[in-house]
Amino acid sequence: MIEIESTAINAQELFGKRETGRNRMGGKYGSYIEKLMTVVLDGDQDEFVKQLAWNELNRLGDGVKEFLANHLEDDLKEKKKTEKILLQEEQNGKKKENENNRVLSE
Repeated sequence: MIEIESTAINAQELFGKRETGRNRMGGKYGSYIEKLMTVVLDGDQDEFVKQLAWNELNRLGDGVKEFLANHLEDDLKEKKKTEKILLQEEQNGKKKENENNRVLSE
Protein backbone atom coordinates (compact mmCIF):
# COMPACT_ATOMS: atom_id res chain seq x y z
CA MET A 1 0.00 0.00 0.00
CA ILE A 2 2.87 2.38 0.72
CA GLU A 3 4.14 1.95 -2.83
CA ILE A 4 0.73 2.82 -4.29
CA GLU A 5 0.42 5.93 -2.15
CA SER A 6 3.90 7.13 -3.10
CA THR A 7 3.09 6.63 -6.79
CA ALA A 8 -0.08 8.69 -6.41
CA ILE A 9 1.82 11.41 -4.59
CA ASN A 10 4.50 11.50 -7.30
CA ALA A 11 1.82 11.82 -9.97
CA GLN A 12 0.27 14.67 -8.00
CA GLU A 13 3.59 16.45 -7.66
CA LEU A 14 4.10 16.27 -11.42
CA PHE A 15 0.58 17.40 -12.13
CA GLY A 16 0.12 19.68 -9.12
CA LYS A 17 1.71 22.71 -10.78
CA ARG A 18 -1.51 23.32 -12.69
CA GLU A 19 -4.18 25.27 -10.83
CA THR A 20 -7.18 23.60 -12.45
CA GLY A 21 -7.89 21.46 -9.37
CA ARG A 22 -8.29 24.39 -7.00
CA ASN A 23 -10.37 26.30 -9.53
CA ARG A 24 -12.72 23.36 -10.15
CA MET A 25 -13.10 22.35 -6.51
CA GLY A 26 -13.42 25.85 -5.06
CA GLY A 27 -10.68 25.38 -2.46
CA LYS A 28 -12.92 23.80 0.17
CA TYR A 29 -10.96 20.54 0.40
CA GLY A 30 -7.38 20.02 1.48
CA SER A 31 -4.75 20.35 -1.21
CA TYR A 32 -4.04 16.60 -1.16
CA ILE A 33 -7.67 15.74 -1.89
CA GLU A 34 -7.94 18.48 -4.50
CA LYS A 35 -4.87 17.15 -6.28
CA LEU A 36 -6.33 13.64 -6.26
CA MET A 37 -9.56 14.99 -7.72
CA THR A 38 -7.63 16.86 -10.37
CA VAL A 39 -5.71 13.72 -11.34
CA VAL A 40 -8.98 11.79 -11.71
CA LEU A 41 -10.49 14.51 -13.93
CA ASP A 42 -7.40 15.09 -16.07
CA GLY A 43 -7.79 13.47 -19.48
CA ASP A 44 -4.03 13.52 -20.07
CA GLN A 45 -3.23 11.25 -17.11
CA ASP A 46 -2.55 7.54 -17.53
CA GLU A 47 -5.45 5.30 -16.53
CA PHE A 48 -3.22 3.64 -13.94
CA VAL A 49 -2.50 6.96 -12.24
CA LYS A 50 -6.18 7.95 -12.40
CA GLN A 51 -7.13 4.62 -10.82
CA LEU A 52 -4.59 5.14 -8.03
CA ALA A 53 -6.04 8.58 -7.32
CA TRP A 54 -9.59 7.20 -7.47
CA ASN A 55 -8.72 4.41 -5.02
CA GLU A 56 -7.07 6.87 -2.65
CA LEU A 57 -10.14 9.14 -2.73
CA ASN A 58 -12.36 6.14 -1.94
CA ARG A 59 -10.06 5.11 0.91
CA LEU A 60 -10.15 8.64 2.33
CA GLY A 61 -13.93 8.77 1.94
CA ASP A 62 -14.31 5.50 3.82
CA GLY A 63 -12.10 6.85 6.59
CA VAL A 64 -14.23 9.98 6.89
CA LYS A 65 -17.44 7.92 6.95
CA GLU A 66 -16.01 5.68 9.67
CA PHE A 67 -14.94 8.71 11.71
CA LEU A 68 -18.38 10.30 11.43
CA ALA A 69 -20.16 7.07 12.33
CA ASN A 70 -17.96 6.54 15.39
CA HIS A 71 -18.37 10.09 16.64
CA LEU A 72 -22.06 10.45 15.82
CA GLU A 73 -22.92 8.11 18.66
CA ASP A 74 -20.71 10.10 21.04
CA ASP A 75 -22.32 13.35 19.90
CA LEU A 76 -25.82 11.95 20.43
CA LYS A 77 -24.92 10.77 23.93
CA GLU A 78 -23.46 14.18 24.76
CA LYS A 79 -26.53 15.96 23.38
CA LYS A 80 -28.89 13.79 25.45
CA LYS A 81 -26.77 14.41 28.54
CA THR A 82 -26.88 18.17 27.94
CA GLU A 83 -30.64 18.10 27.35
CA LYS A 84 -31.10 16.13 30.56
CA ILE A 85 -29.03 18.66 32.54
CA LEU A 86 -30.95 21.59 31.07
CA LEU A 87 -34.28 19.93 31.81
CA GLN A 88 -33.18 19.25 35.38
CA GLU A 89 -32.07 22.88 35.81
CA GLU A 90 -35.40 24.07 34.42
CA GLN A 91 -37.33 21.82 36.80
CA ASN A 92 -35.21 22.98 39.76
CA GLY A 93 -35.85 26.61 38.77
CA LYS A 94 -39.62 26.01 38.68
CA LYS A 95 -39.51 24.32 42.09
CA LYS A 96 -37.66 27.29 43.59
CA GLU A 97 -40.09 29.71 41.95
CA ASN A 98 -43.06 27.79 43.39
CA GLU A 99 -41.43 27.76 46.84
CA ASN A 100 -40.78 31.51 46.64
CA ASN A 101 -44.37 32.19 45.57
CA ARG A 102 -45.67 30.04 48.45
CA VAL A 103 -43.47 31.90 50.98
CA LEU A 104 -44.62 35.27 49.63
CA SER A 105 -48.30 34.28 49.80
CA GLU A 106 -48.04 33.21 53.45
